[in-house]
Amino acid sequence: HKDRMPILEIDQYPTSAEKRDVREGYLPPGNAIVSLAVRDIGSISLTPITDVRPRETEPFQGHLGGCFLGAENELLELIEISDLPSSRQ
Repeated sequence: HKDRMPILEIDQYPTSAEKRDVREGYLPPGNAIVSLAVRDIGSISLTPITDVRPRETEPFQGHLGGCFLGAENELLELIEISDLPSSRQ
């Protein structure tokens, strides 16, 4: 539906794929970073790896934001936008 926010789809490697090592200090192979808008960054149960603060650079545009490590050591760049429309209709 054209009025809904974009859907995020992140595919994983198939189980037959060969596991690739992650070099110390480098991002993992595959989907290594994603930026997501959230309503309340304080409700996220991840530990930030940067200061969570208002940022003027793109894509933050003055909103509160920071980087977090995901389950596979990927970077999650979270941007708090408290007035996000609900996905439920």
